[in-house]
Amino acid sequence: MNVGSYVFHVAGGKMVNKITSRISTKIIHGSCFYLKDSVFITAGHVLKHAIAGQHRAVGFIENGVYCYRDILDYEVIEKYDLGIFKIDVSNLNLPQLKWAIKPKIMLNEVMTVGFPFGLIVKEDKNLIVTRAFLGYIMSRRDDIKRYELSFNCPRGLSGAPLLDRNNKEIVGIILGNSIVKINVCKIQERVGDGGTKIIHEQDETVYFGEALQSQFITRIDSKLLGTTIENFIGI
Repeated sequence: MNVGSYVFHVAGGKMVNKITSRISTKIIHGSCFYLKDSVFITAGHVLKHAIAGQHRAVGFIENGVYCYRDILDYEVIEKYDLGIFKIDVSNLNLPQLKWAIKPKIMLNEVMTVGFPFGLIVKEDKNLIVTRAFLGYIMSRRDDIKRYELSFNCPRGLSGAPLLDRNNKEIVGIILGNSIVKINVCKIQERVGDGGTKIIHEQDETVYFGEALQSQFITRIDSKLLGTTIENFIGI
């Protein structure tokens, strides 16, 4: 199974040429994948950034080159940072991934594929790069319906599917990183005759990748779909 063929990049901004891969720089906002019919899913902030541009589209490889299909209709579910949209999928052969319906546990091995920093401009030519990440679930945060991951999720990876390494089922959608900052040391000292107080502080910061849990995603009600995601895809 080539999981890279299941994931596509979300573009927004000024399109130089829709028919070829000639696009303006810094245009890849994130990753997305196919749900059913003409519907795709991504992270909400990815879709918001894309639709703010003059042009918003999804990139596909057609006849060996990247071409773009316009985003026609969309919905941003801000509460959960989720984005759903439609495009014209005529003449596209789009594979569907299976969704996991049960939550995963800590140390469950997971993987993801997407487009972090996926646009490389070299000698006035644009190169789209797909990158894969492998790791495990560090924590299952049921309070916020998210998984904390053992790898960081750079810009451009948001919206990609988080997959079980063994059966390649969707266990979540990548949202980005959470940051935990703890003050581990604080020292006060007085310097000089005036007794100037100087405070030295040392912080420790940890970054975790985050993904919205699949069993929660599928129960979300979508206005664009007119039903829940699980009813739409037929789980």
